[in-house]
Amino acid sequence: MNMPWSSLLAILLENLRPLAWPFAGLLVLEVAILLRLWTAPRPLPIIRGIAPAAVVGLLVALAVFLLTPGFTQADFSALSGWLDWGSLTLLAFGSGLLAMLYAWPWAVWWRLRGT
Repeated sequence: MNMPWSSLLAILLENLRPLAWPFAGLLVLEVAILLRLWTAPRPLPIIRGIAPAAVVGLLVALAVFLLTPGFTQADFSALSGWLDWGSLTLLAFGSGLLAMLYAWPWAVWWRLRGT
């Protein structure tokens, strides 16, 4: 099956549209946790949550890179040029970065809870 990358991206975005509200709810929870961390009596330990959040982001980026062509009912052979591969790589990188940003407050909260 040989589809242009724009069609694959349109299929992906249409399939992810129902997840917009859950992601918005998760964002509200993220802001609540950040406010709770910033109002803690000690300073916010940014460094303590970076490593676990980076692992989550890396795993999500890898999963997005490997699963996106199959999710759009295509395969890696449909990616024919550097633009297709670059778009897929940037999509995976952006998804991993977003997952890292979502996981960071939870990781800080989890690390602080253990101390």
